[in-house]
Parts: sequence; C-alpha cells; structure tokens
Amino acid sequence: MSGNKCQYLNCGKSKKMFPNLKMYRFPKDERKELWIINSGNTNLFSIEPDKLHNRYICQEHFPPESFIQNFTQNRLIDTAIPYNYKSDAQPSTSSGFDKNDKSEQEYNILKSTPTKTYYTRSKSDIVELVFPSPPSMFSTPQKIKITNIIDMPSPNLKMKSNLIEIDTPRKINLKKKLKQKNKLIHNKITHISKLKKRVQTFNTRNNVKNSINIHNFPSINSKAIVTMQLKDRRRPWTLNEKNLALNLYYKSPTAYKFLRTQKVNLPGPSTIRRWIGQSKFLPGFSKLFFSHIQKKFESSDYKEKACTVCFDEMYIKEFIEYSKEFDFIEGFEDLGHYGRTNKSANCVLVFMAQGIYSPWKFPIAYFLAHSGVNKTILKNLIIDVLQKLFEVGLCPKIIVCDQGTNNQSALKSLDVSEDNPFFFINDNKIFSLFDVPHLLKSIRNNLINACFIKDNKIISFDDIKKTYELDKQNHKSRSLVKITDAHIYPSSFQKMRVKLAAQLLSNSMSAAIRTCIQTGQLQSNTSSNTADFIEFINNLFDCLNSRSLYSNNPYLCALTDVGTVKNFLIGASEYFINLQKLKKGKLTQPPCFKGFTQTINGVLQFFEAEKSNDIVFLMTNRLNQDRLENLFSIFRQNGGYNKNPTARTIRTSIRSNCIFSLCTSKGTNCEAAQEDANPVIIDPVRPLNKIDFNSSTSSSSSDTECNSNLSLCILSSDEDSVNIDNNTDVSLEDCSVTYFAGYLGYKCMNKFNCNQCQLELFMDKNLNDKKQLLLINKNYISINNESGLKAPSNNFNNVVNKMLNIFENNYEKYLNKKKIRFQLTELVKNNKTVIKWLDESMKNCLEHKMYIIDQLLICKIFNKTKMFSTTSKLAKLSKLKILNHI
Repeated sequence: MSGNKCQYLNCGKSKKMFPNLKMYRFPKDERKELWIINSGNTNLFSIEPDKLHNRYICQEHFPPESFIQNFTQNRLIDTAIPYNYKSDAQPSTSSGFDKNDKSEQEYNILKSTPTKTYYTRSKSDIVELVFPSPPSMFSTPQKIKITNIIDMPSPNLKMKSNLIEIDTPRKINLKKKLKQKNKLIHNKITHISKLKKRVQTFNTRNNVKNSINIHNFPSINSKAIVTMQLKDRRRPWTLNEKNLALNLYYKSPTAYKFLRTQKVNLPGPSTIRRWIGQSKFLPGFSKLFFSHIQKKFESSDYKEKACTVCFDEMYIKEFIEYSKEFDFIEGFEDLGHYGRTNKSANCVLVFMAQGIYSPWKFPIAYFLAHSGVNKTILKNLIIDVLQKLFEVGLCPKIIVCDQGTNNQSALKSLDVSEDNPFFFINDNKIFSLFDVPHLLKSIRNNLINACFIKDNKIISFDDIKKTYELDKQNHKSRSLVKITDAHIYPSSFQKMRVKLAAQLLSNSMSAAIRTCIQTGQLQSNTSSNTADFIEFINNLFDCLNSRSLYSNNPYLCALTDVGTVKNFLIGASEYFINLQKLKKGKLTQPPCFKGFTQTINGVLQFFEAEKSNDIVFLMTNRLNQDRLENLFSIFRQNGGYNKNPTARTIRTSIRSNCIFSLCTSKGTNCEAAQEDANPVIIDPVRPLNKIDFNSSTSSSSSDTECNSNLSLCILSSDEDSVNIDNNTDVSLEDCSVTYFAGYLGYKCMNKFNCNQCQLELFMDKNLNDKKQLLLINKNYISINNESGLKAPSNNFNNVVNKMLNIFENNYEKYLNKKKIRFQLTELVKNNKTVIKWLDESMKNCLEHKMYIIDQLLICKIFNKTKMFSTTSKLAKLSKLKILNHI
C-alpha cells in the first residue's frame, strides 16, 4: 500500500489523508534516477522499474515552473524534476538528462561502493571521494552527479519503521481484525485438539459401556454403582443412580460420607438436599416429598417404620404477600386439596410423624386456617394423613394431640372413648392419646382455682402456698429451691408453661409438705391428701415420660411387663374416675381427668398389642408432642425471634426442616427431675412396702389416713413402721440444712471416693432423727445405706450449719465486691468450729474438705443471685420494659 504515499524523504502524505493533494508518478524515462536522488529516498533504487512507476511524489515537492501554466498545478511538464531534499531553494533543472551521456565507466562507478573519508569540518560539511583511478577520467557533470548520489542519506531502518508505523484508522481496524482472526484460529486449533481428545475418550467409554451392557448384573443397583464411577461432570445422574444414592444416604449418612472419602463417585449431600428441596412444600401434601419418604423406608423393618402422628395448631400473623415463584398470594386460608378461601389465615395446623422405636421425625403436612380447622375437615385430614403414610410404607400406630375442642369433637366422631381409645383405618388399629404435658398443665391450672375431692378427701392448693411461704422464710437453706412466685401466682402466660407445672407438682413439693406436717409447722386437715395427690401426679408424669430402660427413679424407667411402671399405670387408670373438682359448691369433672384416663388406657393397650411384634419395652416419652412444640419454636426463631410468623415463614421453615432434619428434640419441654442426681440402686421386680408417718399425728383419721398407693413410703424388706417423736423442736429449715449437708457429702465422695471422708462425713439413717425427715421423704425407694443421699454425721451437719450462718451474716457486705467467693472462703476458714474440723482431717482429706467449702459457697451464691433476679422489683420492671417492646 506504499504506492499511494509520497515517497519523498520524511513526507509520507497520502491521497486519503489529503484528498485535494495531487500525486505524480515516477517517470519511466531517464529522469527517474534524478527523481530518486532529489527525493532522498535511497530505498527506491532497489525497486524494479515497473513497480517504481506506481510510486508517487506529491505536488508540494515541485517548483511552480514544473507545472503547465494553463492549468492550476494539475499537470507537470515533461522535464519536471522535484526539489532536492537538501535545499529549500529551487534546484537547477537540467534541460534533459540524456541516457546517452552515461558512459560505461559511470555505470560501473554507480555500482561500485566508494570509500568515504571524513575530515575535520570547517564551515561547510564536505565529503571528499577518493577513487583509485585518476580523477581526470571523469568530467565535471559526472562528478557532480556522483557526489549527489553519494551524499544521499543511507537507508535508515528506524526512520523507515517510523514512517510505516503511522497508524491510520483503516490500518487500526485491519490490525484489530487480524488480531481477532489470529485469536479465532488459535481457539479453533485448541477446540479441535479437545475434540480429538473427547472423541478418543468417547470411543473408550463407548467400548466400556458396550461391555457393561453385555455383562449380566445381578441387580439394577449393582449396575448403577458401576455406571456412577464412569460418570463425568456434564452427564446428569440417571433415575437408577438417583434412587441408589438416596437409598444409601437414607440408610446411613455416615456410611455414605465414608464412601465419598474413599473416592467412590457419589452425589454430594448438597445435591441430595437439592433433590429433596425440589418439592414446593405448599399447604397440603407434597407428592415429591412423600416419594422421598417412601425411598427412605422401603428397606426398613417394622421397628423403624412404626410411628406416631401428632398434630397441633399455632397462631400466625395475618399477613398476605405475593409469591412470584408460585404466582399467587400467600396468607389466605388454604386447606390443601380441600381448597382455598378469601379469609385471611391466622393459624397453621401442622402434622408431624416421629418414630416410636427409632429416633426420626419430620413434618409431613401443614394447612392454613382461619380461627381453627373445622371438626369435620379435621377428621377427614386425620384420615388422609394416616392413609398417605400407609401408602408410602410407614406404620402409624398412634395419634397425639392436645385437648382442644375441635380435637375432642373430631376424635368423638371417630368413635374414640376412654375405655376404647382407638379407631380403625383400613383394618389398622390406631390408638388416640392426649399430650401428657398439656394434661399436667391443665391439672395445675384447675387446682389453682378450686379444690379436688377424691373419696371424700379434699386436695387444696392452699397447702402448697403455706409450704412455699414457710420455705421462703428459711435463710440458711431451702428445700424448694426452684419454686418462685411464678409457680404459686402464675400470670396468664405463665399458666401455659409446662415447666412451672412440672416443678410445682414434683416429688420435692410432696416431700416438703410431708416434712412440714411432721415438724408440726403445717397443721391442716387437707395437707396429707395434697401431698399424696402431688406424689401421685409426679409419679404418673414420670411413668408417661420415660426416656431410658434404667433410671435412678423407678418411675422413669421404660414400660415393661415387670417393674414399677406397668403396675402403677394399671392402678392409675381408675384413679381419675372418682376424682372431682369442687368450685363454688359445684362438683364437676374437667376434661383433663378423662384425658388422663384415656391416655393411660391407650398406652397400656398399645403396649399389649405390640407384644405380637416382639416389643419388650416402650419409651413413653415418644408418645407425646414435645418434638412438635420444638418445631414451633423453630418457626418462631426463623430470622430472629418472631412470636407470630407469617404464612411464607411457615412454608420456608418447613422446607428447611424437611431438608436438613432440624427438628431434633433436645428433650422434653420440662426440666428433668432434680432427684436424678441421687445414686439409687433399683430392683424393678422388688415389691413396695409402705411406712406411714402420719399414724401418730393429731389430725383425724378420716382426713389424715393416706391411701395405700399414695402414702409416704420407704422401701424396706425387713423394717416395720417407726413412730417419730413430734415434740422435738425441728423446723423445715433444719431438715433442709441436713439434706444440703448430705448433698455436699455426696459431691465430695463422687469426686474423691475417700474412705476416711466417708467414715467422717456420714452415718446410718435414723427414722427417729427428725432432721433427716426431708432426706428420707425425698428418697424413692429405701432408707438403707446404699441408696439415695446418705445421712450426714452430727459433726458434719453442725459444721455445715455454722458455715451457712457465716454466709448469711456476711453475704450482703461482699455482694458487690470482686472475688466474693475467695473472701467468703477466708471468713469461713477463720471460724473456730471450721478450724477445728479442718485440723481433725488428714493431709489428703484437707483438700476434700476445702472442696466441700467451695461447693457450699458456689451453691449459695448461685441461689442468692437467682432469687434476686426473679423476685426483685428491679428485675420485674426490666421485664415489663422488655415486654413493652414486643
């Protein structure tokens, strides 16, 4: 493309850059050499004559007389010669450069390479040529011509490159296109090489697949496990491979993870969760999710398939919002296959399945309702849920719910009664139970407002109040450590808490009432009946809430053919028949009484029916809806605490719980019995022999005579009833101190197991010692030396009493100081009684006794701060401020 540019030295102008510029070709005659010399471009000598004719020099390098006068610089005269590149003046143009003037010697000289000799320049730069031949052989014009050729600048590559690198817009575009083409060619070459490799890999895999298809595998799964190892990332998982992966994962997630660590090609856990999450989880039944349930249990046995179905309602926020994903508005009443209405939903009904003999659980369906689900629809939903579970291979055996009015009506329509707590679905017997924690809460709420009558014996809540007030006055040690005003005077929200009801109707409360009766501090005709009733309810709750096969508490053991639990439940099934509520002179029977009777009968009949399936024990805590209540708490904690979640929150929470199995229960919704820490040795077949401590009390026989099943009892195979002298001045506080001393001794022996400390800290139990009444009353079984808390020695009891007095007298002084335990320890160690007790010990036992002092101070400081936090006016005000923001 250089022919379109001016070839004059350092010009480079083109017609494209200067459209009005005139360009003139190099002549074909002898003038071309003179044009080359005057242009100063020595590179033109190497161009052939035909190609040189296509080179140009622009009009700016010609003198005015070189143009024809009749035209405005359009045509050159025949003898036109451009300016010499070294001079700005007009050059002297020859009248005609004749080729014939050139001799053969001149031609040879032009081809030869002369030697340049540079001298010191003066005013003008003169270059003298030195030739080997005599100078007389050339004429003067020839010398001038030769001098001009020699004086031409040598070819400058840098200058040439500078001229070439002048980028025009066209050149820039061409370079870009060239770069893109080169890149495209490189990509094509790379792609071709990859395709060749893929073709080679494909041929290899095709050969392997052909061999796999030819081979006879014993099963579809065996073939799937082989094809999974040949899968690449781009090929999707086949249906058989998905089914095998899901079956492996459901059977044992740990084994599945182990196989992946051993480089076995299996889908990742996130992939499996994505497969499960493809279910929409809208109100109603999800076909895809039930198909996953079927895959999970298709190879399971009966013990893994047997389950309970619990359902309950929870209030939600009336809030509607548009779902772009499903293209409808969420928040209206939606009963699944029973249709939607234009009413806003304010509650959600959730069905949950949980294993009876296997620890699995997950929500299976939910429905949005306005003001609760109608009893007729609820009945149909119960039947639909059970049929769906039967279709996917599960074995639902029990349904559990609370005593809502709609629930009771739906169960009555299914012909469920107290004596026959079951109904049939497709010839399958389904037992119906009520949630035991809800029943316990209802018992406590009814007892607060009225009295109970059982066989003409009155059970009064006033006895509980009086015992609490007596224990509240104790400063050294309390027997009812966990009982607060919230238990005795509950608010409307506190009445809904099962934890408070379980702590109030506990063995500790029963033992405290009996101790107050025997010390003479509680003189009431109904107190003994109240203690018997509380003990019965505590034992009944433990029997219906068992979590292990063996326990320190005999009533917390699993239900078996032998032992305490079954015998107790058989007797308890008839207890509520004659129990009535007395309020304002009217006798009624609350629904919770019938609910307990139905639940007890249902548990016993279900256990008898399960014997045909080789079931020898039953954990009764699997028969309540604690796990469903925990699921509701997860709903309320989604995105922070939210006591009224929306319909969308319910949907997303159920989806995440179904995928990740987050609805794992951490236990029941009430605290474990505090007596579980006592090391009691239990013989489940051993009969119960009762000892009545009320035989010598001054109350009338009709009011104080205890039921044989409910009286204060202490197991003893060879002991008879012992009378206790009530004239000794002993209070509930003294009994609590003795119990606390026995607890401190138990902690010390449990940590150090020192024989010397055992001889010094303990003694045999004595029924005539009234200070041991609380310790004896709180034992489950016997008073022998090997069961329960051991009785502290008199010396150890006095030392603990002294240390408690020191703590009570000095606690207020160090209340706001740092290192409070260290300072109180120094005060205790400086007491004379404590110093004597420490000096009597051996070197090894000194550390053990210091441990006892440390544990005493820790327990007391903890209880003091807890009581301050729950009873002080400041704490109540802070709670009210928090409630104002909710």
